[in-house]
Amino acid sequence: MTTESDALTAVVRREVDKRISDLYALMSVDSPREDGTVNLAIGDQVLPGISADTSYTDRKDGDTVLVLRHPAGWRVLGKVGSEYAPPEVDVPVVSWGNPPPAGNGWVQASVMWVRAGEVYAQRGEGPQLPGEPGPSIPAPKPVTFGPASTSGYRSGNRDGETPAQGAWPSYPKAWSGAWFYGDRIADECVGKSVEKIEVRVARTSKNHGVSGKATARLYMHEERNRTSSRPALSNGYGAAELGLGQSKWVSLPADWTTALKSGTKKGIGCTAGVGSDYLVFTDGCGDIRITFN
Repeated sequence: MTTESDALTAVVRREVDKRISDLYALMSVDSPREDGTVNLAIGDQVLPGISADTSYTDRKDGDTVLVLRHPAGWRVLGKVGSEYAPPEVDVPVVSWGNPPPAGNGWVQASVMWVRAGEVYAQRGEGPQLPGEPGPSIPAPKPVTFGPASTSGYRSGNRDGETPAQGAWPSYPKAWSGAWFYGDRIADECVGKSVEKIEVRVARTSKNHGVSGKATARLYMHEERNRTSSRPALSNGYGAAELGLGQSKWVSLPADWTTALKSGTKKGIGCTAGVGSDYLVFTDGCGDIRITFN
């Protein structure tokens, strides 16, 4: 039997549910942006530059997120369905006593250090024990640097310093671009074992090009310095999809790494046809990061 109190409770619950639905919404992340905001997708529409809480750190394309609606606008609170999984840790056996330990493989420590959850034994100076690996030589630290110069091209001729690619069908004079490094890429690799070479691709947050994602189409070229006409481009591939204001570090293919570290190729370019991959790059695009073994 439904009492007057039960009926009132149901009314209150419906009102609370309605207010919650007015305040919160679930949306999908189209792409995270370099400025700390994200582009949200609603159907075929993209909402650019929505603020996100700093607690939402591991931002990825396609994340389902909880969005708060408030008078100042929308704000992403965090990813929906994420769970914390504690890492599996091998816990050492720690024991104490006055006599030496039994068994093989022990090394005497000169000083013992302890803190919450950790024990560290400092070994004294002495000969290396049989079977122990010798000291390893650390790999050189990764190096990161930007291009010495950049250029945009239209109809094959230089047109400003901003690399871009593609064009609108209504004005089909497609843009191209290039980043120039002199001989620095090859010089940084001399005498070193290269694990990977990465390039940073970064798209402007301004509404230039298509409003949704576009594919950065990269190529290599052989020019040390900026040219008045577009350099010859080769080995093209779709490096990454970028939303407005988004940036990514992209690992270059193995044949690119070989060509760049040897100096056979010296720089990177971009170009695209008329249509869906029309985009404009921004500062920091073309930065190189080389990691060594």
